[in-house]
Amino acid sequence: VTSNNVKTAIPFQFKIVSSLYCPLIVYATDEFTYYADGAPLVSGSSISVYGVLSTYYQNIVTGLDGAAIFTNLTEGVYDVYASAPSHSTFSTRISITCTGAPNNITAFMKRSLVKVSFTVVPTTVIDQYTVTVDSTFVTSVPAPVITIEPTYLKIADIAVNRTFLFTIRNHGLVRAKSFSLQLSTNEYYTYTWPNGQFVGDLLPNSTIIHPLIITVNRPRTNN
Repeated sequence: VTSNNVKTAIPFQFKIVSSLYCPLIVYATDEFTYYADGAPLVSGSSISVYGVLSTYYQNIVTGLDGAAIFTNLTEGVYDVYASAPSHSTFSTRISITCTGAPNNITAFMKRSLVKVSFTVVPTTVIDQYTVTVDSTFVTSVPAPVITIEPTYLKIADIAVNRTFLFTIRNHGLVRAKSFSLQLSTNEYYTYTWPNGQFVGDLLPNSTIIHPLIITVNRPRTNN
């Protein structure tokens, strides 16, 4: 905007919005969808769709069929979020087009089959505590369910080196492929896997023992 003596700029932007409408179908899936008989989808999933360039918003909770059907979406960009109890969350950004091809999304949410919790209990000695780690897991399900014992290591008491034996179990009915063990490195300890970090495939309802050697590089000044 200008005049003979002054001018100013007025910011603006154009949003190109299509007048075409088309549906979007979101299928809620987890491990059971791919391993269990009948390929069940996840019922009770909360599916939300937000318009990036519009004010569109809708939330649908899936029924027994595990699918959420959103109608009357204009062509454009949308954010899709999915969640379900005892599952991880899913999110993605998609572009909806009304070309006749279906706008379908598979929302994969990892099922929580193992839960780990810990409690800290004071002892009679000042500044010393007992830590208890509890694992809760399901068994005989159509997915790999891996647990490792012991659940934690008390390595501060190691003088030079010590060998620990890990008991690794697959409680599920599906093979766990290419399973490996990894530990973060630090300047105080060296971790050595005599049989290698790579364990391999864990068969359903199987157990293996895997050793770990921990060597002290230099003592820690505090625990």
